[in-house]
Amino acid sequence: MEDSYQCVQDLNLHPKVPVSYFAVFDGHGGYQCAQFLRDNLHFCLTDAFLNRNKQYVSQAGTPASATPLNCSNSAGYLLECENLAEGLSESITDAFATADRLF
Repeated sequence: MEDSYQCVQDLNLHPKVPVSYFAVFDGHGGYQCAQFLRDNLHFCLTDAFLNRNKQYVSQAGTPASATPLNCSNSAGYLLECENLAEGLSESITDAFATADRLF
């Protein structure tokens, strides 16, 4: 079977807000591709999201309305709600691009 899957209960994006990751890889790119993505994509996604959030915080400064409902960067600041969806979308795109380059 060429399909693969990965489940990570907490990507450790924030100490108080667990973010889970569940993925199924269909294997159409072959067994090696599915296995590579299973083993690496969640790391690429975590790195991409933390980097995007770090960029946002450095551009905007410390968010005034930080709440535990949002994910944080390594400095502990929180991505504001209006930027969360865009940041996640861009992070997913970045993560797949990185995984593609690495494979």
